[in-house]
Amino acid sequence: MVKFYALGGRRLTNEEYLEIIRNCPKARYSYEKGSRQIKTGNILVITGVGLGVTLTLTGLIASGYLKGGGLAIGAPVALASIPFYIAGSKKKNNAYQVYNQYCAQPPADSLSFGPATKGIGMGVYLNF
Repeated sequence: MVKFYALGGRRLTNEEYLEIIRNCPKARYSYEKGSRQIKTGNILVITGVGLGVTLTLTGLIASGYLKGGGLAIGAPVALASIPFYIAGSKKKNNAYQVYNQYCAQPPADSLSFGPATKGIGMGVYLNF
C-alpha cells in the first residue's frame, strides 16, 4: 500500500512533507527513525539473499557439499528484515500524527464577530 499525504486536497511531495514537520522535533525524529529502520530492513534482505545465493553457488561448485544449505543460512537473515521494515514504515507513516499531537496549532474553540472598541471585530478564543 502506497501512502501519501495531502494538504488542501493537493498531494504533497516528500520534500514538502519534510518541510512541514521540520520544526517539530518529535515528528521529525519519528520520520527519520522510521527511515533508518526501513534502510536496515532493506540491507538485511539484500545481505540475506546475497549470502544465500553465494553460499549455494559456492556449495554447488565445491562438489555439491552445501546443496541448498546456503539458502537455509541466508533465508533467516532475509526474514529478520521483516520486523525492521514494518516498524520503520509505521513510524515513518505516523509522523504526521505525532506532528498533529505535539506541534499543530490547536483548533479554535469559538469564533465571535461583533462590536469592538474601534468598530467591528472578530475574536478567536482558544481553550488550553
